[in-house]
Amino acid sequence: MTGKLTVDNINVKCVRAYYDKNSKTLIEETENMLYYRTQTFYCKVSIEIPSCVADRDWSIGLVQACNYMYLENDYEQRGSSYWEFHPLKSGRRQLMNDSDGRMYPFYSVTQSVHTIRVGHHWKTNKELQIKDYFHPSVVWELPYSGRVRLTDIHRQQQFLIWLVAVRHRRRGVLTEAQSPADEVHVLKKIRWDYNLRMKVDSHLPVGERVRWFTEYQSEPPQVSEPDEAHLPEESTKAPHCNAAQSLIWYPRDPDRYQRILVPPKQIIVPWSQWVREMLGSKSRRRKPAETAEIRWSPYLVQ
Repeated sequence: MTGKLTVDNINVKCVRAYYDKNSKTLIEETENMLYYRTQTFYCKVSIEIPSCVADRDWSIGLVQACNYMYLENDYEQRGSSYWEFHPLKSGRRQLMNDSDGRMYPFYSVTQSVHTIRVGHHWKTNKELQIKDYFHPSVVWELPYSGRVRLTDIHRQQQFLIWLVAVRHRRRGVLTEAQSPADEVHVLKKIRWDYNLRMKVDSHLPVGERVRWFTEYQSEPPQVSEPDEAHLPEESTKAPHCNAAQSLIWYPRDPDRYQRILVPPKQIIVPWSQWVREMLGSKSRRRKPAETAEIRWSPYLVQ
């Protein structure tokens, strides 16, 4: 006899979180740029769902959020460029959703979520995964700051992943995770981090400039039972990491001004307030055309 689908029917068979030992950090040097692609991190989950009747739409998937980022490119001790998330730096949030932005809050619409529509369903096994790596580009030289040259890269990031099952209040809509509109059940929690240090000599010939680098984790990826009953609301909110990040030049000379090298695509406060909180109370910058001010609203799942 086929029963009603409940969270207790969802069998989490296996959760694996690991760095792919067959991958390694790849470095490419060109005349103007340094590119590196880091080792690949995987979170793979196997779930089993019995033959059942779903009286509501369900989404079962992986939600990733960044809770710490320090990414500094140092130029001859004369200043550094930093990739930053305003919501974290300002203290307005403790978590940044890290997804492709196509199906909030899930990491990827193609590999990280399984949807179940209202109706009868046969027993099924599903594989979900997060595949993550970093592939930045860094300029060797900053011409507007006395043509200073890159000397060091320091990267530290920490992430949380939740395996969640969401029973939707109505078809096709994922509303606030902490609201009574949807039932959100946290099934597993995963922690992982990535750290990289790199020293370069930009005066050497192309192909010989990276003198030393190391990458490491403060601890192996950790899989555990959730210590919270609900998915933290901040982990579900726009903007996602790639939309919120900005690259800012901070000179060490107090007589020189900071410079926004790459503005954010989305911000959660008015532009003037963003500038004050990122660059200081006396700073004034014109809002870039590509930067949008957003307010969070319920997400359309599909």
